[in-house]
Amino acid sequence: MNKITTNNRLISLDVLRGFVMFWIMSGEHIIHALAKAAPIPVFVWMSSQMHHTDWDGITFYDMIFPVFLFVAGVSMPYSFDKKIKLAGVTQPSELPSKEKKKYTCPC
Repeated sequence: MNKITTNNRLISLDVLRGFVMFWIMSGEHIIHALAKAAPIPVFVWMSSQMHHTDWDGITFYDMIFPVFLFVAGVSMPYSFDKKIKLAGVTQPSELPSKEKKKYTCPC
């Protein structure tokens, strides 16, 4: 059996991040093309969800950015915890100034 190494990452958060990034990077064009090429009712409905509404409701498209903000907020404690452990301190206030500003690779 193959063993999957995750580097102590929260897989569900990575999956949600990938899903949101797909839509941010214009995944909607695939849905519009499917609805145009094969006007099956489900594709047509999905295509209608890929537009902002005019103050009369909410569509799937309107939820992409709020979900992105949710993912960013949920991932912050994990990022901060990793930075603290790498610096060898126990509290964020003990981090040196240059360590606080250092970029940590999300690998």
